[in-house]
Amino acid sequence: MAFQVEDFTVTEDQVKHAKEIFKKFDKRGQEKISTNDLGPAFRSLNLTVKPDTLKEWADEMDDEATGFIELNGFLTLYGKKLREDQDERDLREAFRVLDKNKRGEIDVEDLRWILKGLGDDLS
Repeated sequence: MAFQVEDFTVTEDQVKHAKEIFKKFDKRGQEKISTNDLGPAFRSLNLTVKPDTLKEWADEMDDEATGFIELNGFLTLYGKKLREDQDERDLREAFRVLDKNKRGEIDVEDLRWILKGLGDDLS
């Protein structure tokens, strides 16, 4: 069962893998995991999430402050993280393409030309 997070699709295989990891952290078989297990669960999925982000996400998904997150909340966060990582890869690729001189920077004139082509008239 694939699902969408904004404009990003989480594939059936990704969902299956996330459910398997969730099950490993659902120590009592209650279909929920401790918010403290979010970091280790994401690391098991080979994803790195900053501690501040984990806390923010835990608070977001555990709005009743039970200390637990259910599977749907976990999958939502997983999709969010996958989308963020894809966005970062896309941005890095776009930067790499625009960094014509391979100096780790984009010339101001090139940036102006790109933005103007997108309809943003810079003064």
